[in-house]
Amino acid sequence: LEPKMKGEVQTVELRKYTADLAPVVEMISRAEVVILGSPLYVDGFPSNVIRLLEELHDHHKEEIKGKPLYGVSNLGFWEGQQIYLQHQILEHFCRRSGMQYCGAIGIGAGPFMRVLTDKNITGGPAKCYAEGMNRLADAINSGSVTENIYTKAHGLTKKGDDPASPNRLYR
Repeated sequence: LEPKMKGEVQTVELRKYTADLAPVVEMISRAEVVILGSPLYVDGFPSNVIRLLEELHDHHKEEIKGKPLYGVSNLGFWEGQQIYLQHQILEHFCRRSGMQYCGAIGIGAGPFMRVLTDKNITGGPAKCYAEGMNRLADAINSGSVTENIYTKAHGLTKKGDDPASPNRLYR
């Protein structure tokens, strides 16, 4: 997503700040837009992300009020829509903390997509992923809200999938 962003982008690896969230909170307070990337972990966020959200909600509502927040979620499940609960948690957090929830993408077959897109493959199995990331980037760059986007590997099936069903970007 980062190469598609306009303007300055600062990436933060949250796990490096587990002992002290103050630098991350400061970066979020200064940011014009927040994009929270996270894997799915037991139908929700990993504990370090939950801790950050709690810190922002409990002690920094004024600094984050009205700030747009987008989500990028990756999961090992084939179907990206299986991450919808994590997106609902993020949307609920925004309502309670005063941030503006602007949409998210759930990347099905996430580890597989990363391997493909590291090689700049935007067709074949990565087609839906590339289209979804472009849609999210367009929303972020224009400052607009998007519906949640859920992707899966394009054109591939696994046991239990209906091979006759269309492989498309879906929500």
